[in-house]
Amino acid sequence: MLPGPGTASFPDTLLYSCSLDSVNMMSLVYFIRQQFQVKVGIPLLMDRTTSIRRLAQVISDSQATSTSTKQVEALCGPVTAPVDLTAEIDRHYSRIAAGLQVQAAQAKPSYSVRETENEGEHNSDKLVTVFLTGGNGFLGTQILRQLIEDSRVARVIALVRGKTDDEARRRTVDAAMKALWWTGSHHSKLCVWAGDLGIPQLGLDPSRWTALAGGAIVDVVIHCGATVHWGMSYKALEAVNVGSTMELLRLAIAAPHMAFVYVTGGRESTGDQEREEDVVEELSTSDALGYSQTKFVAEAVVKRVALRSSWAPVRRISVVSPGCVIGTPMEGVANADDYIWRLVAASISIGMYNADEVDTWVPLTDAATTARAIIRNALSQRSQPIVTQAADGMPWSRFWAILEDMGYRLKSATGKEWTAAVRQAINSAKEEHPLWPLQHMMEGGIPAFAFTST
Repeated sequence: MLPGPGTASFPDTLLYSCSLDSVNMMSLVYFIRQQFQVKVGIPLLMDRTTSIRRLAQVISDSQATSTSTKQVEALCGPVTAPVDLTAEIDRHYSRIAAGLQVQAAQAKPSYSVRETENEGEHNSDKLVTVFLTGGNGFLGTQILRQLIEDSRVARVIALVRGKTDDEARRRTVDAAMKALWWTGSHHSKLCVWAGDLGIPQLGLDPSRWTALAGGAIVDVVIHCGATVHWGMSYKALEAVNVGSTMELLRLAIAAPHMAFVYVTGGRESTGDQEREEDVVEELSTSDALGYSQTKFVAEAVVKRVALRSSWAPVRRISVVSPGCVIGTPMEGVANADDYIWRLVAASISIGMYNADEVDTWVPLTDAATTARAIIRNALSQRSQPIVTQAADGMPWSRFWAILEDMGYRLKSATGKEWTAAVRQAINSAKEEHPLWPLQHMMEGGIPAFAFTST
């Protein structure tokens, strides 16, 4: 790893800039463990400050010192400090709060219940324009589909990553075609803007951002876009997953007529009764996922804003919390990269399932049903709950029974037996195994269920 005496030095490079995906990352972890007998953590590899030389130094130091397993893991752990989630929520909310106070002062004298009712009756016939993020994602493409097919919607502006509008549109249409719903008739309502959720003002050019911020061209914002990665840290994901939410939330606050729906994810939510401090505690453990942390911080700020928007007679700011989103009933196109299908494939390959978890509830919902719940919140003229749960589900016992009815031969096994069999299969198949990119989530045993929403 380090150049020896007399050899030419090599330029140092940040691993983050090498475009390594989760499969590559796990392959690197495996190589280092086999070659140097050092256990390197995924958080270290994903940290934005980790370079090749930094990694080589960690390996060298670990080999040179006689340390316990725990000390080696600490040495190979993340180089960034733990995230204070409460402080992050407070920091982002404080920047939003000033706009709330201004809007409350301007709005209170001008609103009356009767005026709002009349306005709602009038606006119920008005065709709306919806601004959608994440429209090329697994759930986002179904939201896009239903918006385009909704008679109440005049136009959908989809923000999609791309260098040009044409490239962004191609990505959007490609996703729709893979989901098996795109037809020529869907073209007319769709307008695609190239942008980037990780850049200030969503990466839009000044004229588009000004038009969006003015509140005149958009009636509804549905924010479904995010970067989903099980290895990246909070800091690595913050700009995309939190920063973009704050940008769009400010727009909604500045334009009282604008509805804003935030699609959360990354964990199982318990709805309006959930206490912020309880989730902070849950997501402050050393093995908490950066993705889950960023989605929760953004969600918490949106909920605070919705709760404190008492000056508005109709609540237009809300959160929709899906469970694990699976394919549509009609087309049945699944997101094969999702944890649940990787878990299922791994279990089928070894012919057993984890019997210790059979009574655990799996919050499942299909993409079409989830999209309907999101759009219902977004287009309603009535106040919506701050949090809408969009998940049905079943216990694992029922899930495995369905697979057995389909002809898969599966026997029950203890969690210890199942985990050992999966580890053996991973070591044998390596990169070809469905759980290879996620095996770091199994370090403490059977991984907790993970939820995505995009």
